[in-house]
Amino acid sequence: MSEKEIYLEINNLIKTIDEFKNKREFKKELCLEIEKSGKTFFPFDIFEKKYNNNKYFYYFIHGSYADETQTAFSDIDDIIILKKEVFSSFENFKNVKKILSGLNKTYQLIDSLQHHGHWIFTEYDLSNYNQSIMPIAVFRECIAIGKDNVSLKLSVEEKVSMEGFLNIFDCIINEGKSETEKLFANKCNLYSLKNLISAISLLIPLTFQVRGEIISKSEAIRRSNEILDEKAQIVLDWASYIRIKWDKTPTYKSCCFFNEIFKFLDNRNMMEFISRKFMPTIKVYNLEGIDKVRKEDFLYFFDYIERIKNEYYL
Repeated sequence: MSEKEIYLEINNLIKTIDEFKNKREFKKELCLEIEKSGKTFFPFDIFEKKYNNNKYFYYFIHGSYADETQTAFSDIDDIIILKKEVFSSFENFKNVKKILSGLNKTYQLIDSLQHHGHWIFTEYDLSNYNQSIMPIAVFRECIAIGKDNVSLKLSVEEKVSMEGFLNIFDCIINEGKSETEKLFANKCNLYSLKNLISAISLLIPLTFQVRGEIISKSEAIRRSNEILDEKAQIVLDWASYIRIKWDKTPTYKSCCFFNEIFKFLDNRNMMEFISRKFMPTIKVYNLEGIDKVRKEDFLYFFDYIERIKNEYYL
């Protein structure tokens, strides 16, 4: 679809929102206050410059860059909320898309293994907010890019959120198992390894969410012994160790080469495709600490997490 066709399709959907909203039940109303960043160092100086206090969308950063705990493993995690005015004219829509595309390229140059783009919502989404995509707990740890603090009002519909959440949960488990097979077949590159480590780490807060407790990833990992047995904990401990030692991982230096290539590209999806397909493969026996975990341990971890989910929702 062309930009214009996408714009027109969105506007057609907007016309149905009031009718759709009236059918929703079991909503929880929330008001969140998100403080401005105030950070002027790299990469926040770039984010602020590209955003330039844009009046058509809110721009938030969360995760390790927000709390300044980033490592070589870290990529950029954001939340974009498009205001209703974005869709009032095609010109507004195009201008915002151009800014967001530029930010996407910036993210990929910071981390050539960045495996996702923006997390985009609209003000319309906030009236029927789906926590399966981004839990409310994440908003509470965000910082706002721009000159002002931001107030958000959300209306969360619990049933829809849980249905979508369980689908995402299953996808991450299946992806983790697939990446495990690649790792132990010596067909894994740095992009795939990061995908595997991220899946293991993300499943911990999601498992707490299954149990009815929505907390941040960092807190969930600190409390992982509450949900994991000893065998599953070994896999998480190994993943956490690799995160810390990421810049010592075999083939990590190749990221510098790919970053130089990416400077000449504008399409984030193309950059990600190149990383996914052409990063050099890693021999599993060259990974630190791998002698302490086996393929069976990884598969056990994913099956163990899946059993917890099934205990609550089957």
